[in-house]
Amino acid sequence: MENEQYDPFFIDVYRCWTNCKTMLKDRGYQIPIAFETYKQNDFYILYQNKDAESGFNNYDIFGTNGKNKVLVKFIIDTDNIRSDKIRLARTSVNDSPKYDKETKIIYVLKVKPNQNVLKEVAAGDEVFYYNELIVNRVYHRLVPKHVLLNESEKRELLLTYDIRDTQLPRILTTDFVTRYYGAKVGDIFRIYRNSPSTGLTISYRIVK
Repeated sequence: MENEQYDPFFIDVYRCWTNCKTMLKDRGYQIPIAFETYKQNDFYILYQNKDAESGFNNYDIFGTNGKNKVLVKFIIDTDNIRSDKIRLARTSVNDSPKYDKETKIIYVLKVKPNQNVLKEVAAGDEVFYYNELIVNRVYHRLVPKHVLLNESEKRELLLTYDIRDTQLPRILTTDFVTRYYGAKVGDIFRIYRNSPSTGLTISYRIVK
């Protein structure tokens, strides 16, 4: 019943925002403590507030993992995303005392822009579309659990089975799970599957 006071787009944005918080935590980032407990009404206040620092939204999500920093930057106020929007976001992050040039930006866009706009996305930054994150597909009951291996675990895997990484099955960089975890080419996932007939099985895939 609570949702009746909000328009459908806002509700979808809130769900996307919630799943973006989960995505950062699943990547090992810490997010602002206040954001951890925000409900829909709290988010609505952030969403309506236009007093954020120039170039940012009050609901953009900043995460830290040791020295690594990430900013989920929402550009959802227009269907016409221009190159200057992407450039402004990157410049604002570079020039802000809170962030720095090493801060990764994960853009959440309302629509898919043309290729010229996407070319403005700096190397290492990422792009999602808000409707991809309204539902967290990684937690769907039909999607098996994926865990990224660290470098030590990768070496142990290859030594244990006496194989090269090129012999592993592949998962593409364009796969949603790969993008969700921010995996790069050469990374390896350990995948847990539960089956009523065979029980728990473990497999591996390399990102290509």
